[in-house]
Amino acid sequence: MGNLLSQSVQVEHEGKTARVLVPNQNLDLTAAYLQLAEKFELGEGVIITGFVIDPKAGGPTCPFKLWGGLRGGENVRLITVAASIPAHMAPLPPSKMPGGWVREATVSWACLSSQDAATRGAAGATLLEALKKHGFGFVEADDEQHSAWLRTVVASLSFFSKPEEEKWKARRQVANGKFVGFANQKKRQFFQMRTVDREGCFPWPEVGEDGEEFRVAMTGMYGHLGEVARCALRE
Repeated sequence: MGNLLSQSVQVEHEGKTARVLVPNQNLDLTAAYLQLAEKFELGEGVIITGFVIDPKAGGPTCPFKLWGGLRGGENVRLITVAASIPAHMAPLPPSKMPGGWVREATVSWACLSSQDAATRGAAGATLLEALKKHGFGFVEADDEQHSAWLRTVVASLSFFSKPEEEKWKARRQVANGKFVGFANQKKRQFFQMRTVDREGCFPWPEVGEDGEEFRVAMTGMYGHLGEVARCALRE
C-alpha cells in the first residue's frame, strides 16, 4: 500500500477527492487533463487552470502545465474557472478579435506584479472575469519582457536558418518515446522544450555564439512566462 501511495497523488476539487497515478515529466497534458475532467465530472464550461500542492499549508500554486512535475505522495487541489466557451477552443490572435474584447481581457504586467495588493487584486479580477466570459485573457508585456521576446525571435530565426543536418544535432530522445529539441513535421519545424531526466542533458545547439544565444534567449523567455503564470495564479 505504501508503494502505491508513493506512486500517486491525492487530488481534491470542491469536496471530492480521487487518487491519480503520479504523472511523469513527459506526460501528455491533454490526456491528463481529460482524465481529471472525467474523474471530477467537470462540464465543458469549467477549465482547469492550475493546482495547489499541499493546500493546507498554503501552496505553492502551479500552472497546469507543471502537472508532469509531480513526484508522488503529494496532496493537491485543482484550480478551476467557469467559462462560457469549451476549454478546447483556442483563442483567436488579438488582431482578429473585436477591439472591445481585447481591452476588457487585458491587464498590464505592471499592475499584475504590483507591490500594491489592491492593484494586483484588481488586475487578477479582470483576468478572472475575462476567463469566465471569453475563456482567455491577455497580459500586456513591459519593456523588459518585450525585449526578451525580440531576442528570442532573432535567436530562433538564426537557428532555423541553419542547414538541416545541423538542426537535427539539437535533438534527444527521452522517456516514453518522447523527445526534446528540434523536429521537422513537413509543414512546420519547431523546437520542443520540456523537463528532462536528471541524468540527461538538454540538447541545445552546439556550443558557439549562436548556440549560446539561442539557449539564453529561450530559457530567459520561459522564465518570464513562468513568472507571469505564477503571478496570475496567485491573484
